[in-house]
Amino acid sequence: MSKWFIRPCKVDIGNMCRKMGINVPLALALQAKGLNTPKKVKDYFNTENYSFGDITELIGVKRSFEIIEKAINENKKIFIYGDYDVDGVTSTVILYKSLKALGANVFYYIPNRVTDGYGLNVNAIERLIGKGMELLITCDNGIAAIEEIKYAKEKGIDVVIYDHHEPVIKDDKEILPEADSVTDAKIENCGYDFTVMCAGGLCYRVMKAFYEYLGQKYTLEKEMIIFAGIATVCDVVDLVGENRAIAKRSLELINDNIENTGLRHLVDINSLESINEFHYGFVLGPCINACGRLEDASIAVELFIEENEAKASELALKLFELNAERKVITLDSTDRIINEVENSNLIEDKILVVYDKELHESIAGIVAGRLKERYNKPAIVLTKSEKGVKGSCRSIDKYNIFEALNKEKEYLGKFGGHKLAAGLSLPEENVEKFRCSINQHCSLNKEDFEQVFYIDGQLPFDFISLDGAEELDIMHPFGISNTKPIFGTKDLTCRNIRFLGENKTIVAMELADKSGNSNRAIMFNGGDRIEDILLNKNYSKENCRDAEINIDALYTLEINEYKDYRNVQLNIKDFREI
Repeated sequence: MSKWFIRPCKVDIGNMCRKMGINVPLALALQAKGLNTPKKVKDYFNTENYSFGDITELIGVKRSFEIIEKAINENKKIFIYGDYDVDGVTSTVILYKSLKALGANVFYYIPNRVTDGYGLNVNAIERLIGKGMELLITCDNGIAAIEEIKYAKEKGIDVVIYDHHEPVIKDDKEILPEADSVTDAKIENCGYDFTVMCAGGLCYRVMKAFYEYLGQKYTLEKEMIIFAGIATVCDVVDLVGENRAIAKRSLELINDNIENTGLRHLVDINSLESINEFHYGFVLGPCINACGRLEDASIAVELFIEENEAKASELALKLFELNAERKVITLDSTDRIINEVENSNLIEDKILVVYDKELHESIAGIVAGRLKERYNKPAIVLTKSEKGVKGSCRSIDKYNIFEALNKEKEYLGKFGGHKLAAGLSLPEENVEKFRCSINQHCSLNKEDFEQVFYIDGQLPFDFISLDGAEELDIMHPFGISNTKPIFGTKDLTCRNIRFLGENKTIVAMELADKSGNSNRAIMFNGGDRIEDILLNKNYSKENCRDAEINIDALYTLEINEYKDYRNVQLNIKDFREI
């Protein structure tokens, strides 16, 4: 059973609509976010002139400028050490292209997911030293690499860290790497107010400030802010403040003119036209991630620094094909693991810990995410690796998975991450001990696993229109902490019910209120519940067009487009039979 909460309404919606010249849905959505005066609304939408903080006040930034400037002036060999996900790839691209444009002797290294694993490792550092590395810059990793950075320093390497993950905690104290400069807004007393940026956003802000520090114009800014926006959406950080400003500007620019050759080809191969945050998170992002999952993420970096049209086209096709392969593997693996969970005692656990030796380790995070969404429980998916067991964690809002792993260190090898997502490794013999221990220490109760919906407003069908739905689009981009508005309407009748899709799990219907106002609706999750209700009324999913069901419904307003026809469609998020 899900829980519904209506956000309090503290203004006269009709008066707000008249004063601001807006429709009811937008007024409800804005007031639900506390944006109930013209000034607050103007500040929310005016992201182009957003007032960013001074990033040089963030811990380590000024010192990093001195180190990097010296390295450029002395022609030192610089290696950027990134990561194999979207945030790691894009932050590597931002640093590499920005420093290269300044004449730096710069190279990059992306660890291989299988042979290197996440973050810094001594073998990789040794190889880079063998190639003449004098300055190591990490992005999207490094904050937890205490021993690895100590090793690099012992070898005489200068080290700069740009990260956004949680620092290591030991005996309730932060343990920071002994690098020449460490920049991470998660460090206590970091000196900067905005602490939820991703690595791509951080590296864009830092490089823009570095150019200002050098007295040079950042001619790459438009190109780099697009990558920062992709990282911001794909790394699922809070879409508020600086993050929202970066993501919104990124989307504006990518729809106007894509300066980066490789990105333009990746957009073209996916047949994208009008791009929004969905395409970042579910089209472009997965293509970038796919090469890191199935081959090597360096392919993606190579694509985004490539200027030759033919070569860029070839690399974009490679990413596209790898993503298609990844989709097939993911579907098969998810079905197998769900079957394992539901046919074992694992389903009773508060924290789902699943060890599947057949799983391709690169998709453990995706499968963990699918389990989390299906059961609304934290999920940890493990698989066999060359050196024991590796896996990924995805969590719910009420459970800090990084803190939980900290309490289970005795069973683990390496781990890192943040509140909602993490990676880990451990010896195979510790898997069952780890599963038992993390569940034993979990204080979540049954209510914590119930899905919660926050309703932005009760919306009578009289106020639903195409104009109103289009007006809501100006609130994009949506994401964590800036969610798409959810509306609720009581006493509706479902009719003209149809089951769609290959597996007949999608439900299309017409929803009508007591006054006869009606809207088309679609539901992507919950088809099994509709089917059960129909069976109780002696209807089958194949023959239910005459059936009617009375419900209260929660939904988002969408615009359905087919050829030249556009209409409002309700995307049902949850319902209750009445």
